Amino acid sequence: MKTKFYALLLLLTLSGGAQAASLSDTAQAAVLSKKIIAAYTAENYAVAQKLFMDYDQLDAAMPPPLMLVRVRVLYHTEEFLAAYQILGDYLNTAPSDSPDYDTALEMYVALEAKPGLAEAVAAEAAAAIAKLTPKCKTSTPRGVMCWLKIANHDNCYIWGWRVQLSTPVTWSGQCKMGITDGHGEEVWQRGEGRSYTNVGAYVDGKKHGQWEEQSRSTDQVWTGPYVDGKKHGHWEIRWPDGTVHFGPYVDGKRHGRWEWSDGGCEEYSNGVTVRGSSYTC
Repeated sequence: MKTKFYALLLLLTLSGGAQAASLSDTAQAAVLSKKIIAAYTAENYAVAQKLFMDYDQLDAAMPPPLMLVRVRVLYHTEEFLAAYQILGDYLNTAPSDSPDYDTALEMYVALEAKPGLAEAVAAEAAAAIAKLTPKCKTSTPRGVMCWLKIANHDNCYIWGWRVQLSTPVTWSGQCKMGITDGHGEEVWQRGEGRSYTNVGAYVDGKKHGQWEEQSRSTDQVWTGPYVDGKKHGHWEIRWPDGTVHFGPYVDGKRHGRWEWSDGGCEEYSNGVTVRGSSYTC
């Protein structure tokens, strides 16, 4: 039965491999997958670990069945924290109806009950938080980027503008090692029952990928990509009346031609207006 199970697992691994990887990396991933399954079946966990490290160097996504084998290897080598983190990452991004979701969830819950794991997670998070710099303080000037503590999570931080420390921000997504990670909503409270909501993903505590954001003081909706915590790429600003202002950000600053939906244009260079007054495009 065990041999049949891993034969099936190997088929799933090879058929579900990285579609976006280069041909050479895909071929290497297939070879490594066979070796990993053979090492794990032979209970040679140290060899399997080394092969997984080689797999990490490839431009090839690891299919969930192989990821679960990695977790089992880590379990056998008593690296429970690493196994717990891998499962947590998978469960945070995979649809709940995925074929491997229930198995991953069962393993995750079992690991949570391991004596000392909660303390290990807390200690690693505390060490990561201690390295975050600069943290937002009352002395931090408004508009400066810094690490701001989330109101609805214990010891969780986001990278953003220092707006006002008395203005709490909440986060609906997960926190990983003391910083926001994955997709979710951040809600900033403005007092008197007012708030504004931004939706997108954090990677290692910084905004990354497509975001939709509400303006702090107006009814504008901003849509565009972030790269490593900075606006970078094509952004659009929409008003309730249908007016749209759009153009490029480069490394967090407006750069190049910005256009209005009514035909006007503005030119920016590294965040500085070089031709304003909405001239005709």
